[in-house]
Amino acid sequence: MSTEEQAKGHEFHYSTYSTEADLPHAYETRGLRGTKPKGYAEGNLIAGYTHLHFGSNPELVKRWLSRCVEGGAPA
Repeated sequence: MSTEEQAKGHEFHYSTYSTEADLPHAYETRGLRGTKPKGYAEGNLIAGYTHLHFGSNPELVKRWLSRCVEGGAPA
C-alpha cells in the first residue's frame, strides 16, 4: 500500500517487542490508542496483529491476489 492508501481493520491482540535494531514497521494504525507504527515489513513479508477488512479497500485485495499468483515477488 502507498502511504496515502488506507484500509480498515481491527486488532485484538497486544504485545510489545523491544530491540536495539531499527526495524521497519509495516503500517500505522489509528484508533483509541492514537496513531502508532505497527507490524513488521521486510521484502514481501508483512507481519502484525491487525486483521484487515478487505471490503474497505478492494484494490488492496486485487494486488495481493496478483502477487500470490506471481509467487509473491515484490514490485
